[in-house]
Amino acid sequence: MSDWIERLKNEDDETAKATEMGVTLRLHEAKVVTAKAPAFWQDLCDRLQQYSYRLRETFPRDNERQCSVTTSGNSCLILGQKAPFTALDLTLNLNGMCLDARWDSGDRKREPPTRSNSSFKFQLDDTEEVFVVQGNQNYAAPAHLAEYLIRRVCNMKG
Repeated sequence: MSDWIERLKNEDDETAKATEMGVTLRLHEAKVVTAKAPAFWQDLCDRLQQYSYRLRETFPRDNERQCSVTTSGNSCLILGQKAPFTALDLTLNLNGMCLDARWDSGDRKREPPTRSNSSFKFQLDDTEEVFVVQGNQNYAAPAHLAEYLIRRVCNMKG
């Protein structure tokens, strides 16, 4: 006859160990992300400013391919230069382990802008390098995320 009570206790012990291991892993991930995300953020902001400058220099008469980038602490504002205007207010949120994004778009002279919110979640790869995820899209390098953001703000195809 099997000892179902002992089996029940063992199952409870295994569940408790798995829960404890999960909590430990999440705390470790949060610690690593909190340590590495500011460097990712700084690199992202630098890339956004570089790309914005290079677009103005490369296409001086084509404001459809231009935007302005303003950074201040944990916030970055990217503003497209051609109607319908798109503005992205991006904020580093270490507590939420993400980049919060507020998108405003529309023709500011004719109607109030439409607003939507999204976030880019920080995650770690197998080597504990930080990357961001939005939906089903991963951005391992700040350069790739910067390209995506500028293309979207400037309404560029491709």
